[in-house]
Parts: sequence; C-alpha cells; structure tokens
Amino acid sequence: MIIACDVKGTLEGPKKKQVLRILDIFEKIGYSVVVWSSVYSYARDAVKSNKMTTAKAQEKADIWNTPKESFYSFAVEDDVGQGKWLAANKFIYVKDIPEEMTSVDLFVKELLEGQ
Repeated sequence: MIIACDVKGTLEGPKKKQVLRILDIFEKIGYSVVVWSSVYSYARDAVKSNKMTTAKAQEKADIWNTPKESFYSFAVEDDVGQGKWLAANKFIYVKDIPEEMTSVDLFVKELLEGQ
C-alpha cells in the first residue's frame, strides 16, 4: 500500500505539520510514502528538506498511463481538480484536513475505517 503526497500547496503548504503527521501515521501502519509532483525536482527537494528518509520522490502518475492495479491507495492533494486524472484510489484533500493537530489522528482513523 502506498500513499502519495503532492508538494506545492500540500507538503509545502499551510497545513504542512498536519500533512507530515498524516504521512507519519500511514508509514507507521505499513504504507510506503511517495512524494510526487508534476516537476520531479520539487518532489526530490521536498523529500530532502523534510528529512523523509524512507519516502521516494517521483513525478505524478496519471490515470491514462497507469494500470488500475498500480494506483496508489491514497493521495494527499491540495487541488481537488487533480482527483480527476491522478492515479490514486482515494484522495485526502488539504481543505478537509483538520487545523487542530489533536484532530489529525482521529481524521486518519476515520479515513482508514472508511476503506
């Protein structure tokens, strides 16, 4: 299982702490983390600057060039319009992530229970 995370506006956005917490929770339960961007260097630099030692950087995968069985389990994204073409089964939109850090764990728990 893999969770992908966008860079601009998401990992490098107003809810950065919350996004990092979400990725940490997913990683602790066994997910691999991919930091993706339409510009590979953004993803690579975000992995490095956030000291994400196990995350991999890559360019975004689209639904037209990715077999359905290779879609990511989740993707964290700030742009709801990208949910129409990115290769992920479920999206976690930044606008839906709670501001309050104490609510982030519950938010993730509810996401996982809804699978």
